[in-house]
Amino acid sequence: MRLGHLALVVGSLTFLGAAPAAGAAIPFTGTTDQGQPLTMTMTATGRKVTLHFAYQVACASGLRFVDSETVRAPAHPTIQRRRVTGVKFSAQGPGQIQASTADGQQVTGMLEVVVAGNVRLRTGNATGRIEATIALSNGDNCTTGTAPIRWTAAIAATPPAKAPR
Repeated sequence: MRLGHLALVVGSLTFLGAAPAAGAAIPFTGTTDQGQPLTMTMTATGRKVTLHFAYQVACASGLRFVDSETVRAPAHPTIQRRRVTGVKFSAQGPGQIQASTADGQQVTGMLEVVVAGNVRLRTGNATGRIEATIALSNGDNCTTGTAPIRWTAAIAATPPAKAPR
């Protein structure tokens, strides 16, 4: 699902903390407070993030299911002394899903999702929230709950560079 986009030219910046290779995306891995996996990739400029996450919804009918989404969002870096020290982002938008009811009936749904996050490059950690509501074609309404799903992630360990032969 593509929710946001931003095309900007950024001058010369460096990252504080775990510095990526020039122009390399920065990978993060983590989990939601529902125990679901989350991965995030942030561009080296700190201007875009891509989140892939799973989450569980509960419906008015009692149906529960897990959905997963990929969201691309514009981000807003904090720059101090020509260094990116943090990044904030948020995005919201619609999408479509398919699910099965308890009796096996296939239904489609309209998804409205909101994501937000804050990356602290000094620590290499990121936190945020996810909120989703789904209106199913059978009239059922589903949500992630009354409180947003919280998530945490850290910069993923990168494999060691191959030694020259």
